Amino acid sequence: MRNKILLLTCIFLYSLSVTNAQYHQLTGVVATAKDHHPIAYAHVGIPVRGMGVVSNEVGAFTLNYPAAYAKDSLKVSCLGFKTYTIALSKVQQEDTLRIYLKPEVLELAEAMVKPHSDS
Repeated sequence: MRNKILLLTCIFLYSLSVTNAQYHQLTGVVATAKDHHPIAYAHVGIPVRGMGVVSNEVGAFTLNYPAAYAKDSLKVSCLGFKTYTIALSKVQQEDTLRIYLKPEVLELAEAMVKPHSDS
């Protein structure tokens, strides 16, 4: 009986280590390209998989993704900045990824506002 419990415990611990080995963790910071100020609330994700996170107030993020997604691309976007895309295979997992976004000005078409006339 004691051997069975030991065997089951070993199998359980092994399965936990195998499960953890199947995921990658990507940590990084999103900042402006010009002066490296952090960009809060930027979207960081793998769009083809429908997964992503949002950077915090200081531009930091952590994204956990399955190892099977390693051939996909990481996309970083935020309103007012150009979208940045990089292949996950080019990202060093051990280092903190630093992503610098360039500003993008969007011009909106002119809108005419008229008072409502009562007939």
